[in-house]
Amino acid sequence: MTRRRASVALFTFISIFLAVSAYAADWNETHIYNPRWPPHAKFHNAQTMLMGTLLAGMTLFFTWRRRGDPETNLIAAAMAAAAYWVALCLGITFPGTAFLDPEFDDSSRYALGLPGNLFVAIVSLLVIALAAWLGFTRRAPRLMTQVGGVRLRED
Repeated sequence: MTRRRASVALFTFISIFLAVSAYAADWNETHIYNPRWPPHAKFHNAQTMLMGTLLAGMTLFFTWRRRGDPETNLIAAAMAAAAYWVALCLGITFPGTAFLDPEFDDSSRYALGLPGNLFVAIVSLLVIALAAWLGFTRRAPRLMTQVGGVRLRED
């Protein structure tokens, strides 16, 4: 398998995983069916699930796009794929937030000492980084000669 194909396969996998995992994690009593959550909180949960689906679609679009600049498509695919997971990791920095609601905070929801959702986000970001690296290593000589439209050396 070429690096390009491996990159495409990983971006495709992470897109499908994102589209499915948001609903798998939230379409239950811990989130959308949680009777303790007010309607506006459920609205934002629905918004988050839909955002995952839209970002997954964007990732697939830029991963499989044949038109345009390949490097730009790769960067767009990586950014779309990472956006949901970066937001999940940074959400804890807002006042009053927690990775888990108190009634669901038990050891079964942790992996390697991390809250399960944070663990999944970190693994997903590592897969995205690997996919981007595989996509760029094929183009590395060309990328190294030009940065930001400025030619660094003559080929």
